[in-house]
Amino acid sequence: MIDEVLLAQIKLLPAHRQRELFDLVSLYEISRSMESAMSSFHGYLEYIWPQFIASQFSREVSEAIDDVLSGNNKRLIINCPPRIGKSQIASLFLPSYYMGKNPSGNIIQATHTLQFSTEWGAKVRELVTSDLYQRLFPGVELRQDKKAAGSWATTAGGSYYAVGVGGRMVGRNADLIVIDDPVTEQQGRLAAFNPRIFEPTYQWYLAGPLQRLMPHTA
Repeated sequence: MIDEVLLAQIKLLPAHRQRELFDLVSLYEISRSMESAMSSFHGYLEYIWPQFIASQFSREVSEAIDDVLSGNNKRLIINCPPRIGKSQIASLFLPSYYMGKNPSGNIIQATHTLQFSTEWGAKVRELVTSDLYQRLFPGVELRQDKKAAGSWATTAGGSYYAVGVGGRMVGRNADLIVIDDPVTEQQGRLAAFNPRIFEPTYQWYLAGPLQRLMPHTA
């Protein structure tokens, strides 16, 4: 950030010198932003998400995600009110960040329906091919023969696979599994009258995702 005194001095320089100086400042700010994005998940959010507004929630969740990605924690549950950015963080930016750090990693993304999971898959795929992302993670390149919205792969051997709750994952291994909104709002309302309504989802989790994780992964 350039203060007013320095800005006044810069305005005394010839126009071409001013442009050169502002270009250097811009490059420096971009470099700092990229360095921050590489070192922390919160820095990545600030770099990659134009509408991002930092908050206590974003900082606490980002620290928890950093713990997971560093191997200090293998399980993370995020509970928060609607419309606070949880799904954007967990289902869009976390998979893309993980893939950038681990182009050969395997990700499984699950939500309550296959369609919803596939929509997230399309958004992650679009993000990892964007210029802004590629500037940060140039090593992530999608295979041309496997780039469907819900099932795509990288040239480094990594993969992204979308599945709905109850769906099969036979033959799939995962280094990172993201389960976002595994139950519907209707199920949540009915739980007061039927506490066992979540049991099928829980049994699917035990028999499916939990069995797909590779050792020492999350």
